[in-house]
Amino acid sequence: MNQYRRKHAIGSAIVVAAVTVLNVNDAVITAIARDCGSSVSDTNGRASNLSVTSGCASSVRVTRGHVSSVSVTNEPGSGLSVSVTNGRSGTVNANENGTTGSRVEPGDPSHISGSDSTIYYRNKVVVLTYHDISPNVYSPFVMTPKAFAAQLDAFQKRDFHVITNAEFIRFINGQGPVPPNAILLTFDDGYRNMYTYALPILMKYHVQGTFFVIVGTADKQDPKTLSWSQIQTMEQEGMTFGSHTYDAHSLIFRHGELTPVFNTTIVVNGHLETEHQYYTRVQVDFVKARARLSEVLGVNVVEFAWPYGYGNSASNRIARRAGYQYLFTTAPGYVTAQSNPHFIHRIDVGKTNITPKEAVQRILDTGRFMPWLYHRE
Repeated sequence: MNQYRRKHAIGSAIVVAAVTVLNVNDAVITAIARDCGSSVSDTNGRASNLSVTSGCASSVRVTRGHVSSVSVTNEPGSGLSVSVTNGRSGTVNANENGTTGSRVEPGDPSHISGSDSTIYYRNKVVVLTYHDISPNVYSPFVMTPKAFAAQLDAFQKRDFHVITNAEFIRFINGQGPVPPNAILLTFDDGYRNMYTYALPILMKYHVQGTFFVIVGTADKQDPKTLSWSQIQTMEQEGMTFGSHTYDAHSLIFRHGELTPVFNTTIVVNGHLETEHQYYTRVQVDFVKARARLSEVLGVNVVEFAWPYGYGNSASNRIARRAGYQYLFTTAPGYVTAQSNPHFIHRIDVGKTNITPKEAVQRILDTGRFMPWLYHRE
């Protein structure tokens, strides 16, 4: 099987039984595969255009094509299989016996006739949580870059479809579908390793991550967390960002147990806050985080992930009044178009000891077998 990279692919005509195009950038591929049983595969192509003419039994597969267009012409009665997985702004035109195929919406292989993808669940999204990606495994919530890449590879091979944040928001608002086996990748805390290690891997697989950052750490120039310039660069590379508070990612002892500071009154200058003072403190933090992140990125930030997993009824109301429309928890379960956007379920697959096989199984168990009740207020 021949493999053509960018310098070999631009404007080329390939006459072979099977063609695989890997990591093509800004390429126009014309593949003429006239042998029976021929196939053409474009893996991780960016801005690629595949034009395929086949004699018989053609199989064309585009995996994670970025702004890809596929045109296929097959001889009458020869059979045709076309599959597009996670294509962004992709179109497929399949011509067999003079019939032109319908437009395929981005990242939705369910619309493609003859797709060979395995379907585990439909009309659901399983939102995944990660924490730090680092070769230095300093806690159980750290995954090595190698292990993270292995997970993404497993997701791709098992026909999971990493959707974008925008697709997720449209879906939860009832404004658009998602492909079968849809997953969304989210990352909490905003460690600097997200720029150093996570970003290159996400770009390699041409998938997007949603990063929830403790906004105050960027203002304070904390060397362990993302800087503003790194956040801007990641956003320019296609990543998206939400708030993880401004400076309220901490716990205190209240009533004999550790409690997030945004869920309780605290002692300030030797005096316990009043309810009004509590409300004002938390609101100032939530609003400041949203305003600062929106200012730097030039977008309206409306997504928030709770540190430690949950807000209580009071902090939930504060977050909503601060302008956050989508609140991510760590409550396990899937998301549907009927789910409460103020209580978004996620599952954690970002721990050190979770293998790719275990991560896949957790997604399957969640997407197929977890009929969780959705909290509404």
